[in-house]
Amino acid sequence: MISSNYLIINKKAQKFGDIKFAGHTLVFIDGEGKPLNYGVLALDDAIYAIMCCDDYHALALVTDKDGRRSVEIIMWQDAEAYAAGKARIAEITHRRIYIQDYKFSSYAWLVAKKLDEGNRVKLVDAIDESKMAACPECGMLNPAGSPYCLDCGAEMQ
Repeated sequence: MISSNYLIINKKAQKFGDIKFAGHTLVFIDGEGKPLNYGVLALDDAIYAIMCCDDYHALALVTDKDGRRSVEIIMWQDAEAYAAGKARIAEITHRRIYIQDYKFSSYAWLVAKKLDEGNRVKLVDAIDESKMAACPECGMLNPAGSPYCLDCGAEMQ
């Protein structure tokens, strides 16, 4: 895992020691107890999507405010602090947090790019392919144990 907590805003990383929740705002505090540069994050309607990667103890927030898109990534060193921060952010924003794999950061940037192009994006959780079965007719992945293919209707074996 990582050796410190990190706040990454538009690909620029800063270490943080703690996060203070102030209403619908996160304030990232450095090791000396001071707020980080650009270390204030509003958890408001500008948040378009939130993605997580539990393996990396990380959240990616895609924001869309007044035509400006950005990606903020919060990475925690400690699993317990990550779980608490993730739960608190979900509670404050009332948004679903989409589960992603280790490519969560790239996915967040692709979502921001689509927003820049004027497209709205529907997010889904990443699929664990080990829990899927390929249709013998069309090759579409289906949940293991499905009696029929969800795409072509062929009988699964």
